[in-house]
Amino acid sequence: MKKQAVIAAVVMGLSFQALPVFAREIGDYDSHHRWHEVEWWHTHHPKWMYEHHPEWAESHSDWRNEGDFDEHRQWHTRNWWVRNHRDWVKEHHADWSD
Repeated sequence: MKKQAVIAAVVMGLSFQALPVFAREIGDYDSHHRWHEVEWWHTHHPKWMYEHHPEWAESHSDWRNEGDFDEHRQWHTRNWWVRNHRDWVKEHHADWSD
């Protein structure tokens, strides 16, 4: 029985190692097939991140007020909304105009 437990533990460990990176961590591959975690995407390509993976911001409360989507699901930063659609900001994100 002990031998079966050891074999099972080894197989499970190897199975985890065989999982692709994206199955273990939150992130995505860039155009050069390099893996980057969510924080990297947020820092280097936030617009892409919000357009392709808006769910990543759900676990980062400090990211939630950085912008919003327009009616075409195009992401715009908070500053873009304030500059271009101040009335919309007052109606949907009154705290942004502070």
